[in-house]
Amino acid sequence: SFIRDSSCKDTLYRCITIHGSYNVNILRNVGHNSIGHSFYMEDGVEENNTFAYNLAVHTQIIGTPAAGEPQAGITVNQGPGLTQPADISAAGFYITNAMNTYIGNAASGGWTGFAFPNLFVPINEHQSWQMDPSARPLKLFDGNTAHSAGYYWGASGTCIYIGGNLKNDGLGGPLIYLSGRINRNSRWPIISTDVPSTATWPGLGWTSTSPKAFMTFNNSKVFLCQKGVNHWGNTVELTNFESHDNTLSATIFGQAWVGNAVINARSGNPLSGVPNRRGFQFYDTSVQSILTNVTFKNFKRDLTMNKTSSGSSAQRDNTVLFSMTHSDKFKPQGISATRNIKFSNVDYSQRIGHYITDTGSSRYYNFIDFDGSFTNSNGPQIVGAANSGWWIIHDNCRLEPDWNVYICPKPATSEIVTINIMVNNLINSVEPDHGTSNHIGTVSLFGDGLNSKYDNRTTIFTTMPGVTGIGNLGWYWYLNLNNDTVNGIVPKTFTITTPLVPKGNWVLFATSYPAGTVFNVTTDNRWSSKGDGRLTLASNLDQVVKGKGNEYYWFDGRYLFVKIENMAVDKTPTFERDAAKLFVQDQAFSYTISASCQANVDGYCTSQWGIPNV
Repeated sequence: SFIRDSSCKDTLYRCITIHGSYNVNILRNVGHNSIGHSFYMEDGVEENNTFAYNLAVHTQIIGTPAAGEPQAGITVNQGPGLTQPADISAAGFYITNAMNTYIGNAASGGWTGFAFPNLFVPINEHQSWQMDPSARPLKLFDGNTAHSAGYYWGASGTCIYIGGNLKNDGLGGPLIYLSGRINRNSRWPIISTDVPSTATWPGLGWTSTSPKAFMTFNNSKVFLCQKGVNHWGNTVELTNFESHDNTLSATIFGQAWVGNAVINARSGNPLSGVPNRRGFQFYDTSVQSILTNVTFKNFKRDLTMNKTSSGSSAQRDNTVLFSMTHSDKFKPQGISATRNIKFSNVDYSQRIGHYITDTGSSRYYNFIDFDGSFTNSNGPQIVGAANSGWWIIHDNCRLEPDWNVYICPKPATSEIVTINIMVNNLINSVEPDHGTSNHIGTVSLFGDGLNSKYDNRTTIFTTMPGVTGIGNLGWYWYLNLNNDTVNGIVPKTFTITTPLVPKGNWVLFATSYPAGTVFNVTTDNRWSSKGDGRLTLASNLDQVVKGKGNEYYWFDGRYLFVKIENMAVDKTPTFERDAAKLFVQDQAFSYTISASCQANVDGYCTSQWGIPNV
């Protein structure tokens, strides 16, 4: 079946609808000034259809356009005058099931150009089908273009949007549409024509053991939108991607790769809109983003803005990369990487815009420049926030004052690691986000060669868990609830988890206890017994450093030392693209440290400030 070489002009409802159909070819059609979604896939069961070389222009929204907060969006119910509530976010191409082919299509205008809403079950007359349309892989998306869309959602308006949720309210009930952030897990099904032989797909659903399917958007061009692409899912690739005259090129979550791309802040278009553009923002927690073979063009400093470390203008002034710094709860791990980055007509000062503010997401901002191309360096570099000296991981680091970051040659065997220190009724992850920090102590680096040039490589510690830094060094934890820089406290019992400690890396954790303290240090793997055990008192510190993380601890009468490793895995999984690599987080392994001390205050042991001299 086919629909080809047709035009729909000034239609009162849609242009072309695919309803419960398969293997239909929709070729070289034009939809102009359609009301509601123009090229429309209805219930979420439609698969193996081909949309090629179609044009959707000036798609009209029904009702009040979807707006709301950037992630929350709004929720709308089906009702009189709004048969399909998702028409408040009308798209040129509305795609409820990604298992279809889109080649060479163009969308101009609309709430978005291409919309991929999440349907976790089909809707309407196909509602009883046992399948998850949102989990279906993207069959082919190649050579498509979207522009001049997203006006109605302010700063979040997007050329290509993967998000939102559409469902029936109960069996046969009215439709409900949420326009905001909704996650999707694309998986390879066993019924796909190119499925790997290892795939498992019970029925038409998916399980966590089914192979991940990356939504690959190839040869896509987006321009004149607030955001070029917004993808709330877990797996996405933008390959041979072009972004021109967008306020932000893309917001992409999960494991995400931008490869072989051009991100152009400003073309020669005199009507290109807002004066300030940003290239890409690495997210603040738990995702993995890799940029390789990307050329950034035409990012020029706005001389009317005061770009200082103390002002958020550092993030808004036509910057190539800018930090996300709003939260003390959501902090970055080692989750961002670049390789083979090029610049054309870009001011050196505009490569990074980092805002130094009193939050964990600001203090731990980091990424790995895998070949030194981003930072004009030789070899791999670690880029870390210059909020303090915490990211000065050795004496060959340099400060880039325009970027508010330190740049350090990456040690060959050391990776970026994250540990969580948890104390009941004091430090836990279930508290609401404090925004700016509630200071209760510090963490300081110590170890070989760290005291020769800089005296204090220390970061603030707060009531929200999570400390990110370089592995294979010492980290000294000092807890101080009363702003006393000499006499502090330390818990009698606390837990350390290892969400990101790649195999071969460790943290030599140290904290101060009064003389005579007796310890019980245990390890636990929440999924199995691998790595479980009780640590024994070592003969000296060297025995701890050379031993495994579940073997020894050392107490010298002042400092407790424990080697923190993730003993639950033999090899840490990675996400890799184009010779750039990030390690996958693992929440399984933890240490529990219990202390019996004589000198105590309100259930805590006493502690004295002083970085170990080892």
